[in-house]
Amino acid sequence: MSERKYDPRRPYKVWLECFNDFPESERPTFTYRRASADEWDQIADAVDAEANQQTDPKSVSQRVFSVASIGLMGWDRQVNPATGESVPFDIGKLRSVINTKEAVELCELRLQGSTLTLDEKKTSE
Repeated sequence: MSERKYDPRRPYKVWLECFNDFPESERPTFTYRRASADEWDQIADAVDAEANQQTDPKSVSQRVFSVASIGLMGWDRQVNPATGESVPFDIGKLRSVINTKEAVELCELRLQGSTLTLDEKKTSE
């Protein structure tokens, strides 16, 4: 039996595009686990619904936040934009640190993060 070099259970960090230029030590991040196939479908459906405005904005927002929470394991350096106060991780407070468009971006990042990178594919062979 050989040792697997890639572990699909390994969590990964994502960040919103607006923080790309921040130094890594200051960048607000979200930590996710990989999504299952069923979860991946839910996330993709929510992104599509938002992109196509298939339902009213409030329903889309609720759905997007619901799927953005799937697999969310933690966050670092998140603040409430209204108060500037640090927000410790609490999945129920996701709406206090990002808006709906940013939740959609998180969902899109989840879809990218739920697949193997080229380097990961090479090391798992």
